[in-house]
Amino acid sequence: MKTIIITGGSSGLGLELIKLFLSNNFRVINLSRKEPRIDLNLKDNLIHIKTNLNCNKSIQRTIENIKLNYSKFDYLFLNSGIWNFEMIEDINFNKVDEIIKVNLNSNIKLISGLFNLIIKNKSKIFISGSINYKKPEINQISYNISKGALKSLSDSLIIEFEEYSLNNNVIYLELDDFKSNLVKIKKLDDSSFNDDLISANIIAKKIFNEYF
Repeated sequence: MKTIIITGGSSGLGLELIKLFLSNNFRVINLSRKEPRIDLNLKDNLIHIKTNLNCNKSIQRTIENIKLNYSKFDYLFLNSGIWNFEMIEDINFNKVDEIIKVNLNSNIKLISGLFNLIIKNKSKIFISGSINYKKPEINQISYNISKGALKSLSDSLIIEFEEYSLNNNVIYLELDDFKSNLVKIKKLDDSSFNDDLISANIIAKKIFNEYF
């Protein structure tokens, strides 16, 4: 049985991926504040570790938990992300900190804390990126920057893993907007967005079919 660790699996793309993994006999370790709502017949192979990705102590506890109890894993899927509409002249300092901490810093910390296990297990790392890194959208500068930095993180990891011959084990997923709670906020002024965007379920299936 393959084991995957995933962040942000309580909703959206993460939840749809978890459903697919469980349906295909994966053991899934979800890291998020809220537990995913999954059918009881699929829950046997789901482990939820309550994690606040905006909190260093919570991330460190999760890392130690994984090292102690779930040290053998095949995949690390860094999926969690948050967004905020912001005018550059009126940015909320606390929200900027939260976006950077959750979208970028938490991923760096998890990879660093689990690095030796990743090398030992030859684990593959997936990073949920965004097309925004090269096509930034207006009034979302913190989100754009965080996703651009994730691309840089991906490129840096490829270099770091070369000496272990694992440079091909790092995959940056360049995602466009799809139907999700996040996009509902982004497209609040456009009632037609549901008709124009692909569902998270379809995106999840495409990722699963291509990489798993």
